[in-house]
Amino acid sequence: MLRIIEVVPYDPLWPQLFEEEAALIKEALEENIIELHHIGSTSVPGLSTKPIIDIIATVKHPDKTITLLRAHGYTYHGAYNLPFVIFSENMVR
Repeated sequence: MLRIIEVVPYDPLWPQLFEEEAALIKEALEENIIELHHIGSTSVPGLSTKPIIDIIATVKHPDKTITLLRAHGYTYHGAYNLPFVIFSENMVR
């Protein structure tokens, strides 16, 4: 099956979009959050890429994370079968 991947020019709004989503994630995870990071291609200024904001979170209690995020409208789509990987772009709102 052919999969089309959209690559777009760098958007200077991507850092702001990360900050906005990070605020929502921090609110959802409450005291469980340790750190959030904007990772992936959209975090590199000037780089053309897929327009997807990748975020990685470090949390205190991974077992509580999915439940907390679901309560705020995020949907869990599974991990990558890697130890300690609870969510990645598979958790979307």
